[in-house]
Amino acid sequence: MLLVLLSPPLHVVLFKNHVTKMGLQFTSSLSAQTSSTWEHMPIKCSVIRIFGNSLYPLQQPDQGSVNLDYILQQERQEKLECIRVWVVNRIVDEAEKKRINNLLKNEQHILEIEIEKPSIERVMLRPKETLAHLTDINHARNVALTYVHGIGSEWNILLDGNTFVTSEGYNKMVTSLNREFLRGKIASFVPMTRITKEKDSEKTTGEIRIGPTFDDKIDEFEKHLSGLQEPHLALHYNFLEQLFREQKQLFDSSKAYGKQSKLYTLRQLDEQYGSIMACRDAFHRCTQQVGLFSSQSRKDLQETADNCGYTIRMLYWPNNTHHEGQRAYRPPEENNSSRYCMRALSVSYLTEDIKEFLWNNYAIS
Repeated sequence: MLLVLLSPPLHVVLFKNHVTKMGLQFTSSLSAQTSSTWEHMPIKCSVIRIFGNSLYPLQQPDQGSVNLDYILQQERQEKLECIRVWVVNRIVDEAEKKRINNLLKNEQHILEIEIEKPSIERVMLRPKETLAHLTDINHARNVALTYVHGIGSEWNILLDGNTFVTSEGYNKMVTSLNREFLRGKIASFVPMTRITKEKDSEKTTGEIRIGPTFDDKIDEFEKHLSGLQEPHLALHYNFLEQLFREQKQLFDSSKAYGKQSKLYTLRQLDEQYGSIMACRDAFHRCTQQVGLFSSQSRKDLQETADNCGYTIRMLYWPNNTHHEGQRAYRPPEENNSSRYCMRALSVSYLTEDIKEFLWNNYAIS
């Protein structure tokens, strides 16, 4: 593993090679035993967001940079107890990667996981291997957890790049994590809901809003939300310390994107670590029916969010614009393809981006 640390205030870590791959080994050996180190942690919590390759037509091609720009505009770092850790994960669209890095130029904790040429240069002969390399979010999660453990962060909250947290969501989440630690919990589910309709999220000025503002309260915009969806995960330093001591990784990078659902992984975590897992209702009450928001699901969201905090997944297609020089794309709601067909289409578009990347960087056609 190659780590390149630049001088403060900007810390950039480049990960060129995979960290030691131990495989996914769920055990019940982790306990809530506290160590003497956590009380002196210099960093009380970290919020981790991972930005990878957007998969058109499932997602807007520049979704990562659009969402990141919105997050940076809305979140006020001075009001957060947490540091922000940003992971740029093997982005093959060089224009999009440049936009993301430019937006992050004033941030302090940036991890960039580089594309490995041997893993992609045979894209036409071994397309599955190449695509697995470029969409390996589990490896990115493991890298991020290694980093926050190394800097001594007490609580570590794993989010996706398209996830927004309001001030209310942060405060309730941090309060819950600290309270549950005193009860012997060193891991927690973090409730997640989704913005459902773009047209319901417009400001009075007509500008499209892809998420709430930092100061919004959940009861002010709940009509724009789904019920509880698959939750995010928060892990205490003590959890990571024991995990790494046993030389294990939490997420299995051998599972290619789309081959194993996030809910399957969460179910394993819930079953194996239930005794040390807080806010389990965030998982048990979640639903896959994004459009369904009954009185019961509204109650579940309110109760769980009030107890555990909450995060909000923003729109996949916040607008239908594209950057200069970029192909014009249609959002998925404008075609009748099933999600399966759109996933297949996304592979073909990503393959074209890979071939362009290889030609631009290595003159490989």
